[in-house]
Amino acid sequence: MKSIKKPIVIVGAGFGGLTVASNLKRLNPTLPILVVDSEAKFIFKPLMYEVLSEELSMWETAPEFLNIFANLGITFLRNSLTKIRFDEKILEFSDDLNIGTIAGSAVITVLESPIADFNAYPDTLTILNTTVSLTDKSTTDENLISWEWDFGDNTALDNSQNPYHTYSTTTGLYDVSLIVANDIGCSDTIS
Repeated sequence: MKSIKKPIVIVGAGFGGLTVASNLKRLNPTLPILVVDSEAKFIFKPLMYEVLSEELSMWETAPEFLNIFANLGITFLRNSLTKIRFDEKILEFSDDLNIGTIAGSAVITVLESPIADFNAYPDTLTILNTTVSLTDKSTTDENLISWEWDFGDNTALDNSQNPYHTYSTTTGLYDVSLIVANDIGCSDTIS
């Protein structure tokens, strides 16, 4: 597996940021992840009534991001992002509100998703020849780690890189699809 030195930076630690960060970490536990948010706590507003009625404590509905992310092995930075310059691959932070510990800028790397592709041989089957060879032709800058083939005939999915599949003798059109994923959690689909 290729080692990535630079962290994946996720801006915003709400439901979306928290979900993306935790799923990426689950897919690749060695992946360095940095989450940036201007708030110190995750505030789940639908439970505020329970806090006011003293059914729940404040810490149960507003846990600190530092604790949430530390338990997941993710780095959290409380700061205010002021600008993203994609053309120069720069994130700019400001500490004008004295909420964070860092002001300045950071270099970012935009990671590309893999591009799913495959060949089928033969591309047309007959009643006498119902087996097809599928060859993965996907490309990526990272290492591909998973393949999910759906043969379009309600049979079980196949997770091998280059499967053979035999269709029943029933004639029909079958839509074959492939989902590939790389070691940093990016994926692509083709059919």
